[in-house]
Amino acid sequence: MNKEERYQKISEEIVKAVGGMDNIAGSAHCATRLRIVLKDNDKADMEQLDNIDLCKGTFVAGDQLQMIFGAGLVNDVYDVFSKYTHTENMSLTDIKEAGAKKHNPLQIAIKSLSDVFIEIMPGILAAALLLGLTGVLNNLEFVQNNATLYAINRLVTIASAGIFDVLPLAVCYSATKRCGGK
Repeated sequence: MNKEERYQKISEEIVKAVGGMDNIAGSAHCATRLRIVLKDNDKADMEQLDNIDLCKGTFVAGDQLQMIFGAGLVNDVYDVFSKYTHTENMSLTDIKEAGAKKHNPLQIAIKSLSDVFIEIMPGILAAALLLGLTGVLNNLEFVQNNATLYAINRLVTIASAGIFDVLPLAVCYSATKRCGGK
């Protein structure tokens, strides 16, 4: 059996294990996993999916069924699977949008809010850590007695506190981007 036939057999087994072609809303892949959005996750037989050839594990994260195949291999499996299921040319964003259609209004609101803050979270965390560190350093005697260290510590404190001064602008920018603005 050549690779193409093997991947075709894997694709057929996946479709059977997830409840048929009608239950597949979309598919995509990342570096190591085949991601499938199902219309009804309850129809998927996780045990059967775990036993599929070359699959190293399966799990559901959010609204996506994710099958771990590994780097490189997932590309080949996806090529055959997407053609077989007629879900070619879907990006991870398309998959996320297809999965989001199953959410209730409260979940959609929470997801939208989290999407706004997830992009600016690294800046907030870095500023908070720097403020904590500079607060500790400010109380050390050798920093207080050394004019250069004190000035550097004060400068870092001002810069990291400044992040919180522009936080409303960052939230506004992120929300505009999330809602499709440019």
